[in-house]
Amino acid sequence: MSVLVKIYKYAFILLIFTTFVFMTGSLYGIDIKLFLAGVSSFALIVILYSQKKTINKFNLALLVSFFVLYFFSALIGILKGFNESYVLGELIGLLSPILVIALYRSDFVSIITLKKTMLYGAFTYSLLKVMAATLISTGVLSFTTFFNTIETIFGYRLVSMLISQEYNIVRIYIVNDLLIAFTPIILFSAQKVIKSKILITITYITLLLSMLLCYSRFLLVIYLIASLLPFFSIVKLNINKVIISVFTLGFSLIYLTINGLPESISKRFSTSDINNISSDGIRNEQFEAIVKMISENLFLGAGIGSYSSQYIRTEYIYELQWLSMVFKFGFPAFIILVTLILLYLNKNFKINYKSLISISLLLSSGLFNPYLQSTVMGVAMLLMYSEYHLLESKEKEVTILRSLEL
Repeated sequence: MSVLVKIYKYAFILLIFTTFVFMTGSLYGIDIKLFLAGVSSFALIVILYSQKKTINKFNLALLVSFFVLYFFSALIGILKGFNESYVLGELIGLLSPILVIALYRSDFVSIITLKKTMLYGAFTYSLLKVMAATLISTGVLSFTTFFNTIETIFGYRLVSMLISQEYNIVRIYIVNDLLIAFTPIILFSAQKVIKSKILITITYITLLLSMLLCYSRFLLVIYLIASLLPFFSIVKLNINKVIISVFTLGFSLIYLTINGLPESISKRFSTSDINNISSDGIRNEQFEAIVKMISENLFLGAGIGSYSSQYIRTEYIYELQWLSMVFKFGFPAFIILVTLILLYLNKNFKINYKSLISISLLLSSGLFNPYLQSTVMGVAMLLMYSEYHLLESKEKEVTILRSLEL
């Protein structure tokens, strides 16, 4: 049985790590994440069954409820004549974060191990992104070659723009950046995972550069808040607080000071910039269209997989994801969905101002961007759980004993 535990443990750890580092779930057409999720799921089911491990009945009931709600909405989508592949694709996307969360067992993978895996993943991803941007900026690597390489390896087509024409700095933005935006919460946690102050500093600078390259207004603001949040209740001055304060102050001055503000950065927050107008214009059009579709599908909804090609950029996924869920699920089912999420948070998380701010920011990402339907959202919620979790007393003892592992 110890072999199965190791299989589950390392498959799950690799699933978390690859979610941070890989731009998609596949590598040269092979779905690595699906394979790792399948292996860890099988191993965990066998372990729980053979060892008669206790299962949180409340969370299990919530899991079943999510499944029933999603499959019902998928059935509605099929009955209303929407493309079956789109229905299946969106169903898998909705189930992905739930399955990632459900797969985690703190008695096999400790909180410390989970945090370490996330920090290693965040640093690896950010370092690779900074290196790629540097090679492109210096002319060693062309953006076209980089673009084609990413598409070949991960099957992902980058959408980019020039951040700085003078220095040939290009935007490298991927859904994974949502994870990087929240990583400072565990990097500067009171429960230190990285002991070396030098490594903490290097990691933070690398994450900061990665976030600047993502060039997302929303994520940049989140990163700033996440950087400050761990220190809101710390009174004693220490080197970590000094480090984060200095870099955060510099970061704030760059984005909030009008005089001397770099043109490329200020343009990203400008309401008159053509790129921002184009991006925000699509969202405004989606808002008007979705409000109309809500009124037409108020009770049963249009179903998962439904969309209007006139107001969408990526198949069935809207930027305004939360609002689109209202017309896809229908108002009653959407209220049930929100209730299930709140019940999960109340049962599994410490409720304080830090957790409320962090989780609210995470869930609000679905207001403007399609983050909700991916393993990234599931791992992001586990990141929150690793910092704000509620463990049973026995689980706490196990976590403490296993905290020296890895």
